[in-house]
Amino acid sequence: MGSVEVYQNAYRHGYGSGFRAGYQSVNRSWDQDGDRNEGIYDRGDYAGYGYSSNIGYRTGYQDGLRKAREDMDRNKPFNANPRGEYDDRDHGYRREYGDKNSYRAQYTDGYRAGYESAFRQY
Repeated sequence: MGSVEVYQNAYRHGYGSGFRAGYQSVNRSWDQDGDRNEGIYDRGDYAGYGYSSNIGYRTGYQDGLRKAREDMDRNKPFNANPRGEYDDRDHGYRREYGDKNSYRAQYTDGYRAGYESAFRQY
C-alpha cells in the first residue's frame, strides 16, 4: 500500500474533497434568507442531488476496506460479511436517506465490494 505518509496525505485529500462536496450539496438546499428549501427534502432521499442513492454503498465500501485491512494486519482469513461494529449494517444511516432496509442492502453490497477490493490489492 505504500508508505504511511503517502496514505495519510491521500486520506486527508480525499476526506477534504468529500467533505467539501457534501457541504456544497447540502448548502445548496438553503436559500439566501437562511431558510431551508423544502423542495429538496420533501422527497426524503435528496434524489435530485444523487446524494443518498449511493450513500449506503459508499459508507459500506469504506467500512469494508477498513475491516479488511484490520483482518489482514491480524492475519485473519477472508470474511466479507459485515460483522463486529458493522453487523447492524446501518453505520452512517440518517433518516433523511430514506428507507433503512434499502440503506442496509446498499451498505452490505458496498461493504463486501470494499472488503474484496482491499484483499485484491494486498
